[in-house]
Parts: sequence; structure tokens; C-alpha cells
Amino acid sequence: MSSKSGFDSFPNELYLCIFDYLNPVDIIYSFSNLNKRINILLKNYPRFTCKHVDLTKLHPNVFKYYCLEKGINNDIYSIKLNDYQFKYLSFSSNNKLIKLNLLLENDYYIHSNEQFIFEYLQILTVQNHALTWQKPFIICQYLKQVQIHLKSHWDLVELLNGLPIVEKVDATIDYDVTSCRENGLLKKNSYSNNLIDFSYMIDSKNGLVYFVTDYSIIESLIQQFSNLLKLRLYIIGCINTKIDGYRLENNLFKYLPKLDKFDLFIQSYGGYEIKSMEKFRSFKWNFGSYTNQLTDMHFLFTLPFKFQRLDQCINEYFIYGIKTTFQIESIIEKSNNICENEKEFGMIYVKHVDLSCSITENLLNFMRKSFPSLESIRFSSSTAEYLFSKSLFCQSRYLINSIRTVIFDNSCQNQTGFIRLLPNLNKLIINQRLLNRLLEETNNDYIYKLSELHVYTFQRNYLHNIIDAFPNIYHLVLKTVLTNDEGPIRSYIDNRCHHKHRPVSVCDVLDELLKSKLVRLKKIEIGCYFERDEVNIEGILSRLISKYIPRYNQYHINAEDFKSTRCGSIQILFF
Repeated sequence: MSSKSGFDSFPNELYLCIFDYLNPVDIIYSFSNLNKRINILLKNYPRFTCKHVDLTKLHPNVFKYYCLEKGINNDIYSIKLNDYQFKYLSFSSNNKLIKLNLLLENDYYIHSNEQFIFEYLQILTVQNHALTWQKPFIICQYLKQVQIHLKSHWDLVELLNGLPIVEKVDATIDYDVTSCRENGLLKKNSYSNNLIDFSYMIDSKNGLVYFVTDYSIIESLIQQFSNLLKLRLYIIGCINTKIDGYRLENNLFKYLPKLDKFDLFIQSYGGYEIKSMEKFRSFKWNFGSYTNQLTDMHFLFTLPFKFQRLDQCINEYFIYGIKTTFQIESIIEKSNNICENEKEFGMIYVKHVDLSCSITENLLNFMRKSFPSLESIRFSSSTAEYLFSKSLFCQSRYLINSIRTVIFDNSCQNQTGFIRLLPNLNKLIINQRLLNRLLEETNNDYIYKLSELHVYTFQRNYLHNIIDAFPNIYHLVLKTVLTNDEGPIRSYIDNRCHHKHRPVSVCDVLDELLKSKLVRLKKIEIGCYFERDEVNIEGILSRLISKYIPRYNQYHINAEDFKSTRCGSIQILFF
């Protein structure tokens, strides 16, 4: 007697074995609502992990389907989203979310009707850009851990006032710390007595921060965290700020009796060079100081160096110019190989450096030997263009294999040839003028492998040069503004762009890109665009892309709301 078997007749044990091999989203997307039996099985599956999900890499169509599962959303305990997804994923006011990880590509603004999502959070991580809110921000009475990027010191102060039981705060201030708010100094603050782990870092994502950081207000904030066990400070952009052993003891350590782990990097401008390290020898942490005589910058930091970036202090004299609380001379005498110092200096952690110095043979040798984990370099030229020997850029013995990303500030002129020493470079961030110079001076053999290119002050008439020079581009960003912080402003009256940088037509640019030889292109971002019919821009672009369906079977368009005061960006993903 023969019998037929099908998927619906499988035993429950076989379904459970299949679930064990799938991630939570695949389970929901593939099995939810197939039939009543499967739904009951999913509901009672003891190892079902949909309460902890990462949606950041989901195909948009799958994400939209997932968003329809309202009941499941409210049962999620932990979720990771990008900013586009966060806008569309729906939670009810009785959600159970306790851990939220936001991967932001742009600044995100939280409206009052979204604040309930944060009410029961215990862990909040905001990566990349800044999170802003309608104030007063909801008091997150259960939040214990927060990692966040903010625009100013006073945003951090307000946030800390709303976290009554927080234990760990990792705050990055993105560039602008100049908010002059006298009210902030006078306002009575109430901080958590449970705070034991605090990190305060200033990010110079757009280059060097000049004369904008008031270290004293950071100092006065930390003095109120008497139960701290761990403290990390990465402070740049101070002016005439002298940090000696006496100030550390009386303005910081005296208020932190329980402090066990301490990492510091502070940069100051002005004539306050530390002449002796004697006052630092009484502390249980090793310290180093360095003065860059050319730029009049002074640096104080703990050793081993535990941070992943170094701003503006690297030149060929760096290692040998450091004054420390231990005997560096004896280490150098043992060996001329700088790698012997890695344990003492800890440069093995550094992944990014900012350079504003002459490129010399000694500097190249130093970077190759002392930064084995170095992944990115930013070139800035703030005061003058530094001399270098062009022959250095043509010698294979100076190759730096670890670097994947290079960023050129707008003021750079002479350093573009450096990419000849980077055989594994795959990401370049540069403005249009420098890119033109790079293409004129550098053989295409050095750049044809690049997979990601960000062009600022982009000009439409140079698009064909980009297409010809970078045939293997995977991710292309074209923006007419100088930096991401410079938002093109749209008039409230006529919705037209009134910005000093002339917008480009996203339709014209996209059409030329799609019919080009860039067959590997998967992500396009065009910034500062203006079309006559922006209300229907997604439909217009969809019809344009449909002409190239044989190459791009699936795509997703994310257009900035035309009602926004920014006429900002169009993002297109191809699958």
C-alpha cells in the first residue's frame, strides 16, 4: 500500500531541527502563518529566538513583511536596526524591548510619539551619528547601559539627568562641543550613583577640532561620579590647557577614590609643554607626553595606549620624542626595532591616525613597524603644505599593507600620491578637486581595485572621469556639499534649494551610472539633489531603473522626505 507524504505531514521534531539551523528572521519569514499547526509550533518552540534579532542586513521586502508581524514585534527583547528601519518598525506602548542597537547613517530625530519605545530599555547603543529628541527627553528609569553619539556636551548632561540607575555610559561628542549655554552651568544636576564605567570621547570625523573644547566643564562633570571604577577620556581641541600631575590629582583623582582603570588622551594648543614627568610617577598608571614643535600641539596620554585613533601627533620623531614615567631610553638601547616598544606603548590598538606632517622615509618606516593594526589615515594640511620626496611614493619597500581607507581633507594638495603605497586600499574619501588631481598624477593601476568611493563637492561634468577610473566600485557616494555636517537648506516658502552649492539632477546622474560599465555597483548615494517633481521622486527613479532590469533585478530607493528642510540625499540599493 503506497502513501503520499508532504511538507505538512512532517513530524514536529523535524520542523524543530530545521528551525535550529535558521536565524530568527528566516524562521518568521519562511514559516509564519503557513498553517495553524506551524503557528502553534512556533509559539511553543522553547528555543525560538525571535526576541533577539538583527534586521540591519535584511532585504527591504523581507523587512516590510517582518513589520506586518505586529504581535511578534511587541515580544522582542533585543533588536538591531538602521535608521530607515527604525522609522517603519512598529511597536505598541506595551512593548518588551530592553535592548536597542541603532546603526544610524544620518542624524535621527525622535518624536514624542516614539519615545515610549525607550521607556523600558536597559541597554541602548547608537552607532555612528547623533540621536536627537524632543525635549524634555523621556526619563529612561531602567536604562543601565548606553552608548551614544551626541552633538554637544550639554546634550550629554541632559541625557545623564534622565538616567537614574545607569551604570555604564559610552558617549562620543561629534565635533561640535562649542554650545555656549550658560544655563547648563547653573542648572542643578542629579546623576546616577550607580555609574561605574564612563567614557567621554570627542570625534574629529571632519578633521582637526580647533580651539573648541573646554576641558574644565568635562572635568567638573566627572567630579560628580564618585563611584567610578573605569574612566576613558579622549579629549581634543583644547586651547592653553595645562594638564600636569597636580591638576590630575586635585581636580580628578581626588574625587574618584574607587577608580581602578584609567585611559587618557588629551590634546592642547599653546605653550604648555610638560618639561618633566616626575609628578606623574606617583600614580599607578604610566603616562607619556609629547610636543609637536611644528604645530605647537601638546599631548598627554596613558600608556599602554588603549585608544583606536591618534589625532595630529604622529611624525617621524613621535616615538623618540615621548617623555614617559618609565625609562624609554633603556628600551631603545636594547633594539633599534620600534616593534620592541609595542608592549610599552600599546600602538598595536591604533586603527586610525590623522596626519598633518611631512612624509619622510623615517615616518613611513615608523608607521609600518609601529601600527600593525592601522586601517585608515586622514590627511589634513591645516597651516602649510609640507614637502616630501616624490620618489618615496614609488618604492615598494615602503608599502603599508594594512590600510584599507584614506581620507583627504579639502586643504590637502601634495599627499595624494601616498595611495601608491597602499596595495590593499578599498575606500577613498576625497573632494572633487583633489580627485581630479589624483587622476591626473596617478596611474589607474593604483586605484582600479577600489570598491568604495565618496566624492564631496561633486561636479556633474566630472562624472565620466569617475566612471572610467573606478570600474570596480561597489559603493559610490556623490555629494555637492563639503562635509556631511553641511546640510543644504531648502526654503520654507517655495521648497527650492537655496544653498551655495548648486544641486545636481539625481535622474541625470543615475541614468549615466546605470548605463555605464560599473557592473558591480550595489549602492549609490547622491546628495544635494533637486528635481521639479520631488513628491514623486521614487516613482520617477523606479521608471528610470526599470530600463535596466536585465542587470538589476531588485532594488530599493530611500529618498529623503521632500518636506524636509534639507534637500539632502537619495540612496539606492541593488540586489
